[in-house]
Amino acid sequence: MLSLKIYKALVNPVSLFSSIWLWFTFLSCLGLWGIYVPSTKAILYILISTLFFSVISFITYLRCKEIELIKKKHDIDKGKIKYVPLIVINFVSIIWLIPILVKTIPLLFAGEWQLVRFYYLNANTIHVIFNTKQALVCQWLVFPVFYVTTIISAYLVAKKKSNITLIIISMSGILMAVLVTAGRNALFKCLLFYVLAFLINSKRLKEVLKRIKESNIFIKILIVLGIAAMIFISSQRSLSKDTSALQNAVYYFTGPIVYFSYIIENPENFALNGSFLYGKATFGFITTPIEIGYSMLFGHDYAGADNIITTYVNQYINLSPSIKGNAISTALYPFMKDFGVLGIVLGPCIYAFIVNYVYANSKKNMFWNCLSIYMLYTVFFSEWQYELLFPQSFSIIVFLYIFLSNKSYKLKTI
Repeated sequence: MLSLKIYKALVNPVSLFSSIWLWFTFLSCLGLWGIYVPSTKAILYILISTLFFSVISFITYLRCKEIELIKKKHDIDKGKIKYVPLIVINFVSIIWLIPILVKTIPLLFAGEWQLVRFYYLNANTIHVIFNTKQALVCQWLVFPVFYVTTIISAYLVAKKKSNITLIIISMSGILMAVLVTAGRNALFKCLLFYVLAFLINSKRLKEVLKRIKESNIFIKILIVLGIAAMIFISSQRSLSKDTSALQNAVYYFTGPIVYFSYIIENPENFALNGSFLYGKATFGFITTPIEIGYSMLFGHDYAGADNIITTYVNQYINLSPSIKGNAISTALYPFMKDFGVLGIVLGPCIYAFIVNYVYANSKKNMFWNCLSIYMLYTVFFSEWQYELLFPQSFSIIVFLYIFLSNKSYKLKTI
């Protein structure tokens, strides 16, 4: 209720962060279907991090109001979409993926979704479909192009300026990403970008529902197909043959809390007894591109914070007596890898400042609005992992800046 009073919006950084973290922590404490209950210490850490994220969020947002960053009148439609280079780079990205798609399609038709996913996640050691460089190009360049195009398309739809050309191109890219990785993550991001675009650009829930209702029939069909596709992929990649769709969903949303609890109880397995990164993970969207450039320039092995953390969270642990999981360490582990136990406070504070500074400027112009959509996505996903840790976040921010300028421009509908 306090966040609603301050932000004047039902969905905001605080409501999103606290709802996701507290609700799924509560759900994990129920121990449904044998899932392990998180430790008291893990729950305490989550409560503390949520408190500090909320407090710094309020302070940052209110401070921005004071200095008239959001009080000042801005033209939300200000900004020019550079359509031609955006469309060209999408076509180049899609063409680049075709040779990989040719290898994955036969396996997918044979029902080998898990195998394709395994090949993608282990591209650094198993070069059946991807080699290491191809996987990195996908993660750092190709997929960010598709995500940025989707964010821009979602923004235009939310503003009742649907651009069918961009929608078709972005959906084609998302489909390609799904088919070459056998993952539902790209679809999940796509749907979430659209939902958040409507929420950020509408003051009330009724207005959101009205805008969705008034949207192009093509958009409604795509949403239904996207949800259906996610359900299908989930059925192909079930955690176990004996688990239902509901059980899979519960494991998917509560697993990260259990994994984080395991990290807290076994700090030596995750290098939390020393050798901290001192901000390299928290500011990964800045430090990892620098590390990439350094490794390429001097021929050294890449040692970015994302690579270090991924090495540890690749460990599979039991989420229940029969279900295992990995790579779902939540955003709190990178914060702790940076600052130790103090990371539970410092990490959420820094993250809250970044998110709320962007969110406070969401009405300034098109670039800030689209960036706010992405930042709220990272907040939603923070229960699974810290998105700003990865080079992909840097690419998305840069591409948004490149394809959206600040010159006055009247949005066109195509």
